[in-house]
Amino acid sequence: MLTLGIILSVTLGIGLLLLASRSFNLAELTGLAFPVGIGIQTVLMVVLDWIGVPLTATSMFSGTALLIAISAVILTRKRNDLLEWFKALKFDSSGINLLWILFIVALVVVETMNFARCIYFPTFDRDSVAGFDFIGKAVAHEGTIHKLSLYTDPSFYESARAAGSYITYTPLTQCTYAYVYMAGAASSKIVNALHYLSFILVFYGVLRRFATSTLTAMTTLFAFITPEMIGFSSMSTTNVLHAYYASLGVLFFVAWYYKKENSFLFVSGILLALNIWTRNEGIVFLGACCCVLLWQAVRVKRLAKVKRLAIFALAGIVPFVFWSIFLAANDMGSVQIIIFKPFWDSEKVGTILREAWRLFSSHQYYGLTFITFAIAVIINVVNIFKKGDHAITLTVTLLSLTFYTVLVYQIDYVWDSLVNVMRHSYKRYLFCFVPL
Repeated sequence: MLTLGIILSVTLGIGLLLLASRSFNLAELTGLAFPVGIGIQTVLMVVLDWIGVPLTATSMFSGTALLIAISAVILTRKRNDLLEWFKALKFDSSGINLLWILFIVALVVVETMNFARCIYFPTFDRDSVAGFDFIGKAVAHEGTIHKLSLYTDPSFYESARAAGSYITYTPLTQCTYAYVYMAGAASSKIVNALHYLSFILVFYGVLRRFATSTLTAMTTLFAFITPEMIGFSSMSTTNVLHAYYASLGVLFFVAWYYKKENSFLFVSGILLALNIWTRNEGIVFLGACCCVLLWQAVRVKRLAKVKRLAIFALAGIVPFVFWSIFLAANDMGSVQIIIFKPFWDSEKVGTILREAWRLFSSHQYYGLTFITFAIAVIINVVNIFKKGDHAITLTVTLLSLTFYTVLVYQIDYVWDSLVNVMRHSYKRYLFCFVPL
């Protein structure tokens, strides 16, 4: 039954992606299918729960099959376009050389070991056992989200609504784990294994649009052997799953900006929406992309650009608004931890900057990723200022990082110390920036 569940996720993902665009290369379509499909299924799960349908394998498989049927009907009307796209699909062998083969072999070896580790070892880390994986098991067992005993039982009520509790997280990770448990999985980590494999495929596919085969293979290998990120890829938490949606949402935004393929902007919107559906803080990536769209609209002074910005921003923010309404309607609120008014705390700023510097310069956590990035920016600083329009990836990356750091500053840490949050949560959030 688990195999059927995964096939349904992949089929749904392919159907929705082909509705969005027929400009994908093979690596992009293959890699996006599972994460997009299962991401949409988690939205369906919350909708079914809200209208009172018990969450079971039967209800989820039926709902997914209905969505697949709808997408199939729509796609049959565009079968000629699909046929042309399918005929044009081919593996580009023009850039293959010995160096490319060496990088790809190394990547395959690393990914094989990582996939095996995900499948073989049980869930063991604290945030999984006590949180995301546990909630996924509970949802699969009880068939509900908003009436979950962990949230409604008087014994758990107070702790469930405490600051920083798991009820505050948007539900993609927990619902994804619930889905595979409903389908008969013995462990939730099949999700992590398939996500990381998908991550590699899409990253390679997008990057290949801008670079040679050899450079793409080398960059993909270096990105995905980042020590802390590959370490967390086998844990049943939100971090690497979130990095998938956030970073690839930005990369498809960049692909749209440079390649002028409007469907890529739509795909970027889907991925950035799912990024927020994974973690609330993912809104910083949407905000950074919207800043670029706003700058473009102001620069050219066209109403069409303003409409594009409004639609993109609205599409991305829908999951955040939907989840907020769901929480409020079902009495699933928690202690407010965001400080909305501006303030100045020099000690807090000093702690954030000191701990951030410690993370960015750490070889143990990120290898040479951020150090190389800083050197590359310094070497190219003249070209960046001379050709500012060629620095969109850099702009969105730095804006997202700035917005997130400001968000960290605006939080009241009543459940933990700022130092601990920087050394653990902020550290893992930086996974989103490694591929960028």
